[in-house]
Amino acid sequence: MYQTLLVRIIPTSQQEELLWILSEKCRLLYNFALAERKDAYSNGTKISYIKQQNDLPNTKKQYPEYKWVYSKVLQSVLKRLDANYKSFFSLKKNGDENARPPKYRGVDYFFTMTYNQSGFEITDSKSNKIAYNSTDTTNYLYGADKPEYTEDDEVFISFSHNHPSGLELKFGLPAKILYDRILRVADEIAQVGIYQKKDGGYYLSITYNVPCLDFKHNDKYLAMDIGVSKHTMVDSDGNLREMINKRPDKYWEPKIQQIQSRLDHCKRYSKKWYRLKRNLNRMKQKSSNQLKDFQHKKTRNIIDNTDANVIIIGDLSAKQMASSKKGDKKSDKSTHRGTHNSAHISRFAQFLTL
Repeated sequence: MYQTLLVRIIPTSQQEELLWILSEKCRLLYNFALAERKDAYSNGTKISYIKQQNDLPNTKKQYPEYKWVYSKVLQSVLKRLDANYKSFFSLKKNGDENARPPKYRGVDYFFTMTYNQSGFEITDSKSNKIAYNSTDTTNYLYGADKPEYTEDDEVFISFSHNHPSGLELKFGLPAKILYDRILRVADEIAQVGIYQKKDGGYYLSITYNVPCLDFKHNDKYLAMDIGVSKHTMVDSDGNLREMINKRPDKYWEPKIQQIQSRLDHCKRYSKKWYRLKRNLNRMKQKSSNQLKDFQHKKTRNIIDNTDANVIIIGDLSAKQMASSKKGDKKSDKSTHRGTHNSAHISRFAQFLTL
């Protein structure tokens, strides 16, 4: 089972500048590939991911700056565009009239750089090489000898690139946290990504594989009805339980709307505009973090307090539930907004399986 750990990093000003340079090349490649697909579609033809990937060497010859970015990262850019198109066509096939094709990325967009299979190296402060390739993570860490890390030890993740500056993209992370969360239990590190959140912070997303435990059926069940305001559960013994769904968005919503209104009446890209935009992103991030923290704690509480090995959840579509319909009342629109803001159905179910 693949899981992802998010860890914040603090790059230096030089590293941050280099990250934006590499991200800009990824963004331009995405936009060029999107334009190529749109042109082909208007001419009655199609372009596949394989075709665009095979054209990468010619692109590098014509524009040598693309050689600065690691090859696997460029391939992941084209894979993302292909996945976006597949998602769009899937929605259209299922009758979603609001489905829209992929859009161009703006100049202020930080494009996530994904290092898949290779291009990253993981070492620790004890000069041990933990992983240099996701297909070859078998190391002494997975053998009989287990390392003992203290709070002062670090694990370093470095990323490959060919920028003329030669600046090293190497970031230190707490060794004890990474060992307990990943290195001690994972048998593979699938990929590592670098991205930026709306609050301006930079993060590493480390995707790793944890072997699944053998399932043992004990003939006990727990059925759940996930709602906007509360979650209702009943087990195979007939015990009924309700859990209130905290709504941090209700606290933050009027504050966010107030800042958004001021932002709409402010001169774009002015000092005040940037200040309000930064505060708005922080509020949205705070609301999202509080909801995610609540979901983590509640799902952990559910698992710890039930002896059922099977949890049944209704097959619901949050997107359809939150879609406004003709004749909806004001209370219905409030419920739709709550469904959107809660983001509870899919993520709550996902947390139950982790």
